Parts: sequence; structure tokens; C-alpha cells
Amino acid sequence: MRETYFQHERLRLSDQSIRLVQIQGSSSASDILSLRITQFSKLKRPPYTAISYTWGSSSQLLSIQINGRSFKIHLNLWHLLRHLRERGESRFLWIDALCIDQAYLPERNFHVQLMNKIYEDAEFAIVWLGLPSDERREARAMDFVQEMARHQPEKSGASFRDVYLSMKMKLRWVNLLRFCNLTYWTRCWIIQEFLQAKRIEVLCGTARLEWTYFEKVFLDIRNLDTYPDYLALELKDFLTTVPSRLTARRLLHRTSRLEELLHEFYDAQCSEPRDKVYGLLGIAQDCGEHVETGELKGPQPDYGQHIVQVYFDVVRYLSELSPSGAVAPCTALLLQKALAIDEAAILEFANMTWSEGLYLRPSAFNFHLCPDYISAVSAALPSDLIGNTIAFAETSSMLSLLFNYSQALNFRLPLEYLNMHIEDKRAVSNPNFQKPTLIIETSPSAEPVRVGFACTNVRKGDYILQFNGLDIALIGPVVYA
Repeated sequence: MRETYFQHERLRLSDQSIRLVQIQGSSSASDILSLRITQFSKLKRPPYTAISYTWGSSSQLLSIQINGRSFKIHLNLWHLLRHLRERGESRFLWIDALCIDQAYLPERNFHVQLMNKIYEDAEFAIVWLGLPSDERREARAMDFVQEMARHQPEKSGASFRDVYLSMKMKLRWVNLLRFCNLTYWTRCWIIQEFLQAKRIEVLCGTARLEWTYFEKVFLDIRNLDTYPDYLALELKDFLTTVPSRLTARRLLHRTSRLEELLHEFYDAQCSEPRDKVYGLLGIAQDCGEHVETGELKGPQPDYGQHIVQVYFDVVRYLSELSPSGAVAPCTALLLQKALAIDEAAILEFANMTWSEGLYLRPSAFNFHLCPDYISAVSAALPSDLIGNTIAFAETSSMLSLLFNYSQALNFRLPLEYLNMHIEDKRAVSNPNFQKPTLIIETSPSAEPVRVGFACTNVRKGDYILQFNGLDIALIGPVVYA
């Protein structure tokens, strides 16, 4: 018998209808996954749960049944549906891969505008991290968070600091950092999904974590006056991870403009570059539906649009909002980086499509003191490398530019000048005037890289702005909530 494949019926976009799925029960774990999909208007939607997950590789697709017909899904989603069926899940679910006709562009465009409301209106969101590793590191990290959040000093007789900031807890904190850097947290769409959800339940295989536990631990760590030396790096890194930054936004109900969101999340990952912009529109305070007029503000999602046109739409909109009528150079460069385009692609598109009469020409985006190359600090190198670098650079003519010393063959760079750097004096986190951070700069003009010094409080993610013809780079710090 010939197999029939499921095809979505056209969605009624006029009444903001969405599709919801239900998992059908089964008497055997080996039975094929079977779902029923139903379309509901805005006024008739039943309570539902929204799913937040990563699609994963498309190299392995598995068959399920939707409304009695065959449908292919990614392996990660298959594992989630199987897990939910095993625990008897019968609620309505909203899952993007199933509830959106991904092949129909008008529907994809429609859902981008509606996405924030879909997660906001859901009873709660399930965050699916996938199956755990063989060592179950993710489950152990989730247990650690729950254990810390439930700590009661009046019963245990020991404070949170004494128990969980002790030296013997270091490996558990390192494992929690691994959890906070899982692939899920790098995905662009989870930013909106995470911030809009009323309540969040995290699943990794059979392990489960209510996100309120993570929120409590985050506040406990952020409110500490000091950190023990042996855990200082791990605790500071914990507060700047994506889950911690999203948690801070949830707790503070913090809103941001599109430009600010592009600065913070330009390096989020997605298979469709346009989603680097579209995934932020629903949470940008200067985009979306106008409260009084109902008109839509900001760039409008259009997956059929050329990627460079998306860039110009964003730049044009941000220019209109700016008091100076121009976009900051760093914003334009980060937007190019997010959309994976360069100046050559922009000029080629402009020459092909623009007429001389248009007011917005490439020259409108030429900036004073515009960096020729922008990258980010990928990691701070260990401080014990600084001595070797100094020894290697002792005879470099560039030392005279950095420290105003006359060049000499036997010249030795005095470490006290590094220790007394003006930026170090101002850094609250560096009262002992530690050595500066050693970083590696990469650019097309470097052969292959340059090594340089930066102030002690430089962190992963800070911007390195480089200029052709200059051997001095600027470090632009990223400020997190």
C-alpha cells in the first residue's frame, strides 16, 4: 500500500489561528509516535504548553504519524515526543516544526510576528535539552541547582556560603558552567521563548528542573559581597552565561531596544541568518504593534527578502530612531557579522538594485573612525604566558609606542608599569593591581595573529576594534544586566 504523507491545511491567518498537537497514547513503547493536529482561532484556543528546543542535525530524520499520515521529524524532537508519551503527556502542545508549515513563506512570516504571544499565552514552556551525556553531567548540574535552592541554613546549621562555596564544590560549579554553555543556550530563538514564558520547566532526558530554582541560585550568587579566590572565576563566569543573563532579564522585567539586543545577542546561532534579526523583534521595545494605532513598528519579517535588504531595513529603521540620524559604527558592523555579510556583498547588492534617485545610498553608512575589522575576545589567555610574551617582545620597536621608552637591545619591560595601568586602578574587581590580560587579535591583515595586552577586566565577548595602518586596537566592553 502506498504511503501517504501529511500536509498542513492552510492556516486561517485573519483570525490569528494557530495549530496545536496532542500526543496519542500507546500500549507499547515500540509503537510509532502518533499525533493529532488541530487548528484553533485566537478566541477558541485551549490551554497549551509551548516547547523550546533545538532542531539539531537534519542528517537523521525519523517518521511519525500526524492525523494518520506519515511525517518526518528531527531526531532531537523525536526523543522529546517519545519521552512525553512515556510520561503520559496529553496536553495540547505548540511545537514550531509541527505547528508551522515551514515550506509556506507567508505562514512563516506570520508566525514570526506572533511568536512572542504564543509563548506568553502558553500555560508554561518546556525547555528540552535533549538526552543526557553518558556521564549524566547535565542531570547532575540540574540536581546541584535544585540542592542549592532548597538549602535551609536554619535546619542544616551551615550557611549557603559555607556549604556551596567551599573548595570541595569547585568541580560541581565547573560542571554547572558546562550546563550553562550547552548548545541549546546558543540558539537565537530561545531568547524570545525564554523571556516570554510564564513558567519554565527544563527537561534533559528524565531529569527535570523548575527554573525558579535556578533564579534563586542566581540571586544568591549575584547578591554576594565577595567570592572566595578559588571560585571567583567560576562564579563570575556563571553570572555572565546566557541562562544567567536571560534570568536577570526575566526577574527585572527588563526591556531593551532592538539595537541593544543586537549588541548583546549578535553571536547567537541559527541556521537561517535572518532569524538573527527576526528572533529579536518580538522582545524589542521599539518594535512590534503600536499600542494606540495598532500599526507595526520596525522591520517586518520576510523570508523571501534578500539578506542584504534585511540589513538595510534594520539600518534604516535604527537611523530613523537615532537623534543623530545615523547608526553607530559598532551596530552596523555587528549587524553585518550577525547576518554573515560583508561590505562587498552590500555594495554588490546596492549596485544591482538601487537607482540613483534613492535617498539611501551606501555612502550614508560611511562612518568617521570606522573600524576596518571587528572581532571578539574568544578567551583570555592564562596570566603565566605574560612573562614569556614580555621576554619575546623585549626587542620589539613597538614597545616605544606602548610605553614611551627609548628602544634598546637589552631593554627589559618593567612589570610595575603593567601593574599600575590606569584601567586597573579604576577596576573595582582588581584592587591588587593584577597583571593585564593577554589576548590574541585576529584580522585579515595579521600574519596570522597579533598578541597584545589589555586591561585586567577584559572578558570573553568584549569587542576588538582594529584599524588598518594602526598597531593599536580598541577594546569595547560588553555590559551585561
